[in-house]
Amino acid sequence: MLFLLLEWDVLLFTNGWVPPAVYNHIATPTSLGMAGSIEDSGSALLELLRFFKWFHTTILMEFSNGSIIYDQIYNAILSLLARYRKYDVLSIERIQYSTKDEQSQKIALQRASDRSRGSYVFIVMQPTQQTVYGPSSLFSLPNAEDRDIFRSVLYLTTFAPEGHAAGDVNTLLANRSMTLYGTKAEKGIQPLDLYPIRETYNSVSLFAALVNQSLNQDKNRTLTDVEICSGKRLKSLVVNRTFDFPSGSVFIDANGYRHIDLILLTFNSASSSHQRAARYNSLQQTYILDKNVTIEWVGPAVPLDVPACGFSGLEGRCSDQGSTSAVTAGVATVTGSAVVFLTFSIILIRRLKSHHQTLEKRPWFAVADDVESRLDPITGESRKLFLRGETVLMENCGRWIFRGRDVWISNVKLSASTTDFTDQRIVTIFDMVHSCHQNNVNAFLGLITVPSNISVLLLEAFGDKGSLRDLLNDKLVSREFQKSFVQDLIEGLHFIHTSKFRKHGRLTSLCCIIDKHFVLKISKLGHEHLREIFGMNSVNQQVTPHETWKNVMWTAPELVASKADETDSHSDIYALGIILFETFTSLNLSETISLLSEKVPSSNLSSELVPDSVLQWIVKCCDMEPVHRPSIGVVQEELFATLQIREQDNLMSRTMQCLEMYASNLEDKVGERTQDLLEQRRLCDLLLEEMLPRVIVERLRANKDVTPKMFEMVTLFFSDIDGFGDFALANSPYDVIAFLNQVYSTLDVLIGKFDVYKVETINDSYVVASGLPIPNGTAHARAIAFMGLSFLKAYSESDFHGVTRLRVGIHSGPVAAGVVGTRTPRYCLFGDTMNTASRMESHGEPSRIHVSSRTADFLKTESQLLLTPRGKITVKGKGEMETFWLESRQSTVVC
Repeated sequence: MLFLLLEWDVLLFTNGWVPPAVYNHIATPTSLGMAGSIEDSGSALLELLRFFKWFHTTILMEFSNGSIIYDQIYNAILSLLARYRKYDVLSIERIQYSTKDEQSQKIALQRASDRSRGSYVFIVMQPTQQTVYGPSSLFSLPNAEDRDIFRSVLYLTTFAPEGHAAGDVNTLLANRSMTLYGTKAEKGIQPLDLYPIRETYNSVSLFAALVNQSLNQDKNRTLTDVEICSGKRLKSLVVNRTFDFPSGSVFIDANGYRHIDLILLTFNSASSSHQRAARYNSLQQTYILDKNVTIEWVGPAVPLDVPACGFSGLEGRCSDQGSTSAVTAGVATVTGSAVVFLTFSIILIRRLKSHHQTLEKRPWFAVADDVESRLDPITGESRKLFLRGETVLMENCGRWIFRGRDVWISNVKLSASTTDFTDQRIVTIFDMVHSCHQNNVNAFLGLITVPSNISVLLLEAFGDKGSLRDLLNDKLVSREFQKSFVQDLIEGLHFIHTSKFRKHGRLTSLCCIIDKHFVLKISKLGHEHLREIFGMNSVNQQVTPHETWKNVMWTAPELVASKADETDSHSDIYALGIILFETFTSLNLSETISLLSEKVPSSNLSSELVPDSVLQWIVKCCDMEPVHRPSIGVVQEELFATLQIREQDNLMSRTMQCLEMYASNLEDKVGERTQDLLEQRRLCDLLLEEMLPRVIVERLRANKDVTPKMFEMVTLFFSDIDGFGDFALANSPYDVIAFLNQVYSTLDVLIGKFDVYKVETINDSYVVASGLPIPNGTAHARAIAFMGLSFLKAYSESDFHGVTRLRVGIHSGPVAAGVVGTRTPRYCLFGDTMNTASRMESHGEPSRIHVSSRTADFLKTESQLLLTPRGKITVKGKGEMETFWLESRQSTVVC
């Protein structure tokens, strides 16, 4: 099935708990393990045992028909136990015991409680059965007499989502389930509490998010549906990312494997229900306790790893004391040796205490309480360092806050023979590192000793922009940044080589961190010196591709060939050449490794991305013979001259030089852009004034309100094209639009000659007003009358006259006017005057102007106009009205 989906390029979501062996086959380029691995639940159990220091355990497993999940968990736990020497499996026995009978389960717990008196704890693994914080999924609500025995039971189960977003999804799913299937969840249980529903929802949500990202990723070309939903394409978008859904956060690692968080539930006797005591972070493999919850133990405190009286109840202080004579003889025999041993112990303790007090006086000495994590975005809480066990120390590596400052913590494990952290050589090295103050060497801020693990935690200043390698992978390094980083790197290395350190020893682009001011700083100074003195290794070594080259890419060839451990300044120069090659090529790590594996030895190094003048110095730095490599002083002098770098230069000075160059012609550019802006604004204003009256535009430009206004007397013009309907039926839509555009363009030209305002055009209707938005006294009727005569003359003389003719109606009266809408705003007129003017047009005749008596009253004094009474006519909606025909007394219309 997996290979078939791979062939089809279909993304597979596996929502079942997967054993490690099966997952190795599922990790194909087109599959995702959404439910995580059963090994995660085993790790959670072991971490819980480590947290409470319980190292003696018994595994009880259920054998049920058709269920293999607990058998897989059992095998995973044994496999994990075998990795740690402290967990010695003395014997493995499988006890056949039925857990289906609830009363039998209670009896078993009661017997264990009676015998142990709080010395035993039962940890129940519930990987896929979510317990809600009421009745347990294994036990019904306990009776009052059974409450004490449940205090010895801890549950590890999956994480139930919370918050408003999860509540909305629960409501939606519950309503949909009731509508489609007529079913509802049991009281107190939400849909997302159920594992199959929650994981199916996560898979669908993740698939939708990936498809959207795939659709928007490549905007330069149109993708087909097959390309958008390609399994390989979608999986490449999901790895090493965290997705936040209402059902919780989903993190997918580089192999397409999801890490599942678990919660620890304990019994609350006061409320007879379960409560969440801690959350297990599977990615960091640590427990985060809820400070507001107190675990109720049967005994007075957390049960011991081994009971005071042993597992049999007859050991230690509870055993038979035997013959007192034997004890007396034993005491007499060892008295002399005990005195010598105690004397030696007291001297040793005092000496160690004196050295430790000296160590505490160092400014760089720190304790775990000095360090806290950044606030958790989910819980809003911070956590402290845990210094127990190697796995927990892995979690300590990373970004923390030390005395109010962001730091990066590295866990360095010393050799097993190193037990004295007050060794003068260690103190001397860290005194030197702490006193090292140079702008391109990362500051060493503190050290925390972990005697139980024979390791130290090193605290260095945190690089806000990551490492140089990170920026190169993201293609974020321009030419000016390249020069700045090269200058910082060479100056930092020059300082190290001329100081008491004489070398760095393990220089890589991963050690070159970038702070928030984009200044490169060399970190991990002094690590190599510790390794050479005591033997050590870094626990949080970063893993990179190409296993055969990841450790030797920056390592000088003489060290690789001889497998020598002692480095020198020549090996630093070799690493410098590799880093210079990385910086100027700006390729990602995989591309760089592939290119270097083909170009080494250095005589073959070449790249079109690297300037020839720089490439020759890279070749010299990477010479196969250490003695032929230049010193850092020569590199600094020659390479700075080649790249035209001054020692006083930095990224800020280079930026200022560019700004000065840009400012030299900035005034002319600003002038040109200003003229362009003014021209564009003029064009915008003209366009806006075509849509709205100028006075309205000026008020809008001045951020003034444009309120509707009442005009007591205006004259309105309505025209219609007679015969337009037949014309439209006989011609194509394109020809109809071209005809209207020709007509209205002709009329628009004539409007500019009169004191009028074009209101709108509706299909073949043309509406004009005079007397607004700026009142013009009684001239409004005259302006509309002469405009109407001009329209008739122009229409009759045009070549588009044909079978169509213009019909005009005019009326005067009050109207209300104002701007309507915010998207495509329009200046609109309202009132009965609009209706009457429209009726004058519709009751008129083609090629004639029909006016009302009110308009005629304004025009009777105009000698150039002829008003011919039409008599009384019946107007729809108005009754009888006396109207007139308007004509010109002259052949030429005078405006």
